[in-house]
Amino acid sequence: MQPTLFLSALLPLALASPVARDVNTIVASINTISSNIKTLNTTLNTFHKGDLDSGLKVLKIQSQTDKLGKSINAGTSAAQTSQPLNSDDSFTVAVAVLNLQPQVISLLDNIEQHKPAFDAAIIDLVSVTPQVEQDLKNQNQSTAGLSNAIVARLADPYPSLAGTVTGPIFSKFNEAIALFAQPGGLIALPPLPI
Repeated sequence: MQPTLFLSALLPLALASPVARDVNTIVASINTISSNIKTLNTTLNTFHKGDLDSGLKVLKIQSQTDKLGKSINAGTSAAQTSQPLNSDDSFTVAVAVLNLQPQVISLLDNIEQHKPAFDAAIIDLVSVTPQVEQDLKNQNQSTAGLSNAIVARLADPYPSLAGTVTGPIFSKFNEAIALFAQPGGLIALPPLPI
C-alpha cells in the first residue's frame, strides 16, 4: 500500500509540471539566434579602420561571435531532441527560419564590408582576418548542422523547400569565407583555437 500511496502523491506533481512543446523550443532557439545576430551587427557598425579602441572592439566582436555560435549549437540540440513536427508546427518553424534568412545574409554582408577594419584591427597594422575566416568556417558548419537538424523534424512538403531558404545563406557564407581567405594587413595574427 505504501508504494501506491507514494505514486498517487507524485501523480498530481507530474501532471502539473509544464512540458514545453517541441515547436516552442525550436522557435525560441531561432529567436535567440536572431537576437545574437542583431547584437553582433550593432557592434560591427561601431567598428572602423583606425579606431583607437579597435582592439577592444575586436575582443567584443569575438565574444559576441562565440555567443552566436553557442546559440546556433543550442538550436541544433533543440531540434535534434525534438519529436517530428506536425504540419502546423512545421509551418511555424519554417516561417521562423525564413525570417532569419535575411538577418544572416545581412550579418555576412556587414562582416564583408568591415574587412578593411579587420585587416588593420590592432594599431592599424595587425590583421585578425585569419580569425574571422576561421569563425566564418565554424559558423557555416554550425549553421549547416542547425539546418539539417531542423529539416529532419519538418513534415512534408517543407524539407523539399529547405534549399530555397538555405541556399542563399550558404552561398553568402562561401563568398565571405573566400574574401577573408585573402590576407590583409602587415602582420596577421593566427586564428585562436576556439
